[in-house]
Amino acid sequence: MVQNFENYPAAPHVYVYCAGLLQEDIPPPAWPPAFSVPGAIGFGVMWRVADVQPQVGADGLTTGCEVERLRQPGTDADFVTVNDPSF
Repeated sequence: MVQNFENYPAAPHVYVYCAGLLQEDIPPPAWPPAFSVPGAIGFGVMWRVADVQPQVGADGLTTGCEVERLRQPGTDADFVTVNDPSF
């Protein structure tokens, strides 16, 4: 998860590496613009980006992972909330 505590304009970008290799390159969400919302104080803007499930070999070493992008239920939109303490 990415959280904008101070609500300053930002462009968060998430890179997921598994076993030393880039698995996912996730650009900033489309909403809200500049990853800030006027008046969003307290918890601010939060973006639940992805669930990552490691893949472990028989030797106990991580060999890779599965990355599942999180979306708002029933939509194609990124999972972004504003001032929601439940996350």
